[in-house]
Amino acid sequence: GWRLGRRARGADAAWRPRLAVAEMAVGLVTLVVAAALVSTPPTTPAAIEPVTETLVQAGVLAEVTVTPARAGSNELHLVMTPPGGSLQPIGQLTARLTAVGSGVPPFAVELAVAGPNHWTAPVQFPYPGRWQLEFVAEVRPLELVQFRVEFDVNR
Repeated sequence: GWRLGRRARGADAAWRPRLAVAEMAVGLVTLVVAAALVSTPPTTPAAIEPVTETLVQAGVLAEVTVTPARAGSNELHLVMTPPGGSLQPIGQLTARLTAVGSGVPPFAVELAVAGPNHWTAPVQFPYPGRWQLEFVAEVRPLELVQFRVEFDVNR
């Protein structure tokens, strides 16, 4: 019995150098992978470029901003400057959006007053493509000015 135990211990001793080499190899591979991950710069998302357009009709200046101009949730800003300056209030503003060439009827945009001559609205673009924003401003009682702008909505 005593010799059998000693032989078993001897067999274990023969495996120890191999086991140590295997552990060092695994440790080295782990170190290399960790170093590669640390040295790789993080990926940056594609820059979000809003749509910004300045339109002029009948002396009225309209600044349009759509952020982020991607399919899904967006924010629309309309800032109007009438011929008399930005202190002259715009009476009323209505807007609608159309997917160009889609055959889908236009839908109304629910504008909310954000400040003097400044309106905002949450806008949901169901899919990317070319879109048209059409809006009508009442610059004076019974004097309407119509604006139209096309822009691209990305994925």
